[in-house]
Amino acid sequence: VTGVQTCALPIWGVYEGDLVFGGSDVALFGAGATGGEVTIVGNVTVSGQNNRIRGAIIDGDVTVSGSECGLSFTRVSGATEVSGSGGALLANEFCGGLSVGGDGTTALGNATDC
Repeated sequence: VTGVQTCALPIWGVYEGDLVFGGSDVALFGAGATGGEVTIVGNVTVSGQNNRIRGAIIDGDVTVSGSECGLSFTRVSGATEVSGSGGALLANEFCGGLSVGGDGTTALGNATDC
């Protein structure tokens, strides 16, 4: 996924394959009040700046090297590594573990015991 996203529409269903957020200002919003209606079967890599993922089920690993990434209401079955700075992690389930190395990352209401 590359380019600039100026608005986001809710999506649902199953996406099979790895997903790379290489651009900036890209958003993936799962349909539903807190999402959960979109599943990604594969690894997710976020290298661009100011990208958002909300309400997804990710059956794979998540790697965030981009800055100011937001991840909320998302369940990750694999390992999650955040090395980018200024990120926000809100109400997620990190079932394969969470490693945060980026400066200024805010983490609230996340679980790692799922």
